[in-house]
Amino acid sequence: MKKSICLMLMLMIMLVTSGCSFAGMSDDDLLQPPKAMGVKAEIQNLLENTTKGDYKLKYPQSGDYRSAIIMHDIGGDEEEEAIAFYKTAKDNSNINIIFMKEANDKWEVISTYANPNSDIDRIYFGDVDNDGKSEVIVAWTSYMTASNQIILYDYSNDEIQQIIVSGKNTTYTEMVMTDITNDRVDDLVVFTTYLTDEQLSKTTTSTILYSSCVDGTFSKVSEISTASTITSYSQIITGNVNKQTKGLFIDGYTQNQNEQLTQVIYYDQDDQILRNPLNVIDRYGENQNITLRDTVTVCKDVDNDGITEIPSVYTPLVSSKSVSSSPIIRWNKIDTKNEAVEKVVDTYSNYFDNYYFVLPEQWENRVVASNENSSRTTVFYEINGTDEETINTAEIPSETTRESATVPEISSEPESKTETVTVNPEPLLTLKVFTEKIWKNEGTERLAEGYVVIKDQTGLIYTCKLGKTDEHRLDISTKQVTENFNIIK
Repeated sequence: MKKSICLMLMLMIMLVTSGCSFAGMSDDDLLQPPKAMGVKAEIQNLLENTTKGDYKLKYPQSGDYRSAIIMHDIGGDEEEEAIAFYKTAKDNSNINIIFMKEANDKWEVISTYANPNSDIDRIYFGDVDNDGKSEVIVAWTSYMTASNQIILYDYSNDEIQQIIVSGKNTTYTEMVMTDITNDRVDDLVVFTTYLTDEQLSKTTTSTILYSSCVDGTFSKVSEISTASTITSYSQIITGNVNKQTKGLFIDGYTQNQNEQLTQVIYYDQDDQILRNPLNVIDRYGENQNITLRDTVTVCKDVDNDGITEIPSVYTPLVSSKSVSSSPIIRWNKIDTKNEAVEKVVDTYSNYFDNYYFVLPEQWENRVVASNENSSRTTVFYEINGTDEETINTAEIPSETTRESATVPEISSEPESKTETVTVNPEPLLTLKVFTEKIWKNEGTERLAEGYVVIKDQTGLIYTCKLGKTDEHRLDISTKQVTENFNIIK
C-alpha cells in the first residue's frame, strides 16, 4: 500500500515539474484569457485592423462603466454602438477613444479622437439635449497637471462631434448626472476647484450646472460658490427639497476629518440659477453653515415623507461630572421660498448598537442624552436650566433662520458662549441593549427592575425603562418609546 502511494506521488511530481501539457495546451495557453466570441470578437478584430495590432486597452477608473469596450445605444435606433479606449506604443502620450457601429452585418469605425490626458476617470450616458439620443460624457484625468477635463461626444449625422465641457485649470472633485432642473432631461452637475489667480495659486470651489434647460443647447447654465473647507465627500444623493423641487444633498468632511457639514444645491426655476442656502459667509469671511457636526450622520428622509432632511447637532454641556452629554441630531428641511431652515424632528443616534430614537416633541431643548458604550446604556435626563435659568440655544438651529442662516451680513455682536446646564438626576428614560446570551441569564431580573423589551433583532435585545418627572410634562409611555425607536438601516 505504502509502495503504491509513493509511486503515485512520484508520478504527480514528474507531471508538475516536466514541460508536459494536457490536451495539447501549453503553459502560455493556460495563462491567456479566453478569446472574444461573437460581436466582441468582431469589434476586437476591427481594433486590431485599425491599429495594426498596436494597442493596449485602457479602463475607466470609477463610475458604473468600467470596461475598456462599452456597448451602448448612442444613435437612438435601439442598436448598440461600441466605444473603446486604448493606447498605442507609437503614440503613448495620448489615450484614444474610438466609436464603432455595425452596418450591413459588419463593424466599422465612426470616429476616433486622441486625448492627451493620462487616464479615464468615468463615463456617463444621458440625453442632455432632449434629442432622443444618449450623449457620451467622458471625464479625463491628468496626473501630470493634477487637472481634469470633461468632454461630451454627440453622435449626429453619422459622425461623432467632440464638445469640451470643462478644460484648462479646472479640477473637478465630483460630478453627478441627474435631472436637477426637473424638466425630464438629464443635467450634469460638477463640483470644481479652479485657479482664480495663477501667480498666487489661489483656487475657488464651486458647483456648476450644465444643462439644456434654458435654450435647448447643452451649456453652462449656472455656477454657485460652495464650501472650500470640504476636502472629501461622505455622501452625495439626489432627493426632494420639497414636493416640487429636486436637489443634491452633499455631506462632506472638512480639513478636520472628524467634522462634517452639509450643502444643499437646487435649481431656482424662476431665476434660472442654482441655490445653496446653507453656504453662508459672514463679514469676517467665516462659513456659518449650521450643519457643522462631529458625527457620521448624513442626510436622509428621516420621517419617510418623501423630503430629504438635513442633520445639525447640539450637545449641551452638563454641570454634573457623572453625566456626559451625547449629541442630539436636529433634522431640518429647506424652505425654498424664504431660503430658511425649518426644524422637522430631533433624534438621538447610537451607532455602536445601530439604532436611533425620535425624541418626543415635548422634549425639544429640554433633555440631555448620556451614553455609555461599555454598558450599552443611554440615559435621558431632564434639563433643569442654567445659572440664569435659561437654556442656551446657540448651537441649536433656529426654526426661522432667514437672518441667521442665509443672509451674509451676520450680527457683529460677540457669539454667546455655550452655557452649562443642570439636570434632574433621576433618569427620564433609559435605553439598554443586551445580547441574547446575557438576556437569557439576566432577563427575568431586568424585567423585575422595570425594563421592557421594545425590539428583538439580529441577536440583540433592545429594552427601555421609564422614569418620572415632577410635573409629568415630559413623561413618555412604553408604546411611544416603541413607536419612536428605529434600527439604523
